Amino acid sequence: MGFGEKKKEPLNFSVGRLTIQEGTVSFSAPQLETDFTAQVTERPIPGSRALVLHGSGLIRNGHAELKLRGDSLAAFLEPGHSFGLEGCFTWGYTHGRLGGIVESPLTFQGANFEFEMTGPSPAVLFPITRVKLPDLPRYQIQAHIIQQEKKWIIQNIQGIVGGSDFSGEVFFEEMEKKSRLVGRLKSNQLALIDIGIGQDQPPENTSTPLEPIEIDVNLEFQGHRVITPLILEEVRTLLRVKEGQLYLDSLNFGLTGGQVHAMVKLDTHYSPMPTTLDARFQRLDLNRLLAPLGIKQQDSGTLSGQAQFTSGGGSLTDILSSAEGSAFFVVTRAQLNSLLLALARLDLAKTLNSLLFIDNSVEVRCAVAQVRAHQGILSITPVVIDSTSTKVTGGGTVDLRRNHLDLTFEPHPKDLSLFSAYSPFHVTGSLQSPEVRPKVGPLGGRMAAAAALAALVGPVGAVMPFIEPGIGDDNDCQDLVRDTAIPFEDKR
Repeated sequence: MGFGEKKKEPLNFSVGRLTIQEGTVSFSAPQLETDFTAQVTERPIPGSRALVLHGSGLIRNGHAELKLRGDSLAAFLEPGHSFGLEGCFTWGYTHGRLGGIVESPLTFQGANFEFEMTGPSPAVLFPITRVKLPDLPRYQIQAHIIQQEKKWIIQNIQGIVGGSDFSGEVFFEEMEKKSRLVGRLKSNQLALIDIGIGQDQPPENTSTPLEPIEIDVNLEFQGHRVITPLILEEVRTLLRVKEGQLYLDSLNFGLTGGQVHAMVKLDTHYSPMPTTLDARFQRLDLNRLLAPLGIKQQDSGTLSGQAQFTSGGGSLTDILSSAEGSAFFVVTRAQLNSLLLALARLDLAKTLNSLLFIDNSVEVRCAVAQVRAHQGILSITPVVIDSTSTKVTGGGTVDLRRNHLDLTFEPHPKDLSLFSAYSPFHVTGSLQSPEVRPKVGPLGGRMAAAAALAALVGPVGAVMPFIEPGIGDDNDCQDLVRDTAIPFEDKR
């Protein structure tokens, strides 16, 4: 029956499995675990009529309910006539509302409406979306959505996920070869665990190929406060996805009173995602930095440096054990417990005193260390610790796969008292229970101390322009860094 024909019998037409007859719309598809029925009526309103739909049933084996109210059926069927629409829906524990107009309702083109939705987690929507969404805390989102052909503009976004908030706007365009998504997002407070980052994942022994993200993404993000095990402040970055590679470009944020500048790349072709990190950090407060590990000092100084690593991704243990790359660290004006230096001296009275008064500390004017990671082993050399009384040099390895320490340090006293005998000491055991003991061997060789220290000296490299602002006017540390800095390749 043509729509233009005037018949007295009820409107009755069929499109595939959709049937409308005498005010009833039914859709049944056992293979889709769907059986949904809606009652359709037209009610008179001043100056016109309103189309009302109320339906319920199963959609993808989840209880669903839909309530819609729109303009008249004639407006719905008339070409070129916009159709006003408002309503609400429920699927399981997910609820939503919408309201606005559709320029061409039969093809759902030219939509312009307000939308809001709340639910326990996006992951539960998989039966509907057929897209694996992250398992997140309860969420709420509202936005203004404009659609024209293959373009979607989502404005005035306001959302909450768990204890995190976000706002902004995005633009999505479906293109023939590859779609694209651009936009800006802001957050007052964002806990990474609320968006699925940092959640415990089942261990994966191998890298599994994945379907890459077939979309180009360019999103600016600005976060006032980002919660990880530490608090990141004033976070700014540009998130890009290109050819399956995810980039966090120009990632800048404040951390424990200092600054971090980084670039991160993740390969979305595999799970876990191989990761590349290039980071530079200035004046991080060690006291606040080490607090999550239960390590507290009254005045622990600052940390500056640079790190460049690649990793196979996965859990923190997997990331560390598969890391390849280098890092350079500089600690200034720290208070290091005097036990470490006392153990290097074969002076039992002082060692015992340090054990009894463990809060005694000496000032570390400067400490520098170079770390190289390869196949789960961290090679830490050189290490130079310059305190007010002693300069300590050394290095060794930390085997992350076997959880084993093998480090040796040698003190060079500044007070060359004939009644003080210093000896190298050895750090072994595990990361959780390290053991410190004097290294077996002759105590001589003091005349070679200067030569031993000189052997640790490397050329000043590209790291110096970044490290020096973190050190400031600390002449003690500037000289030591210049003597021990090792060049880095700038990969940015």
